[in-house]
This record gives sequence, C-alpha cells and structure tokens, in this order.
Amino acid sequence: MVHGRWREVFTLNALAPAVAVFLMVYAADGLYTQWKGQRPPWYSPGGRQWIVALFGVLTFGQWLYKSGLHFYKIYLN
Repeated sequence: MVHGRWREVFTLNALAPAVAVFLMVYAADGLYTQWKGQRPPWYSPGGRQWIVALFGVLTFGQWLYKSGLHFYKIYLN
C-alpha cells in the first residue's frame, strides 16, 4: 500500500486501507492530546463503540468477500 500498488493491496488484504486510516486517526488523536493537553474536538465517549462496530463490520465483510471469491473459484469456475 505504501508503494502505491493498490490493486495488490485489495487482492491480498481488503481491510488494509481501513486499518491504515484507523492508525492515522489514532496517531492524530494521540499527538493532539499530547500537544493540547485535552482530547480533540472530534472525540466523543460513544466514538469507541462506533469504531469497534465499524471495524467488526469491515472485518466480517472482508471475510465474506474472500470466502465468496474462494467459493466462486472452486465451485463456479
């Protein structure tokens, strides 16, 4: 992904771009908190549950996608 080969990224791991965005937001949150001494304006107490649910859905979606490709290659090809 860092080298710009996006097609390979999605072929090998469809969740990699979402994880990269999560890590950037997590790092930005930590840097802002260290710099200002308070949580950023986008922080909300319910945000953690929302992010966990979002990544759960993304992970399950990736599993369905990969399983569907595997099923298609074996049984429908």
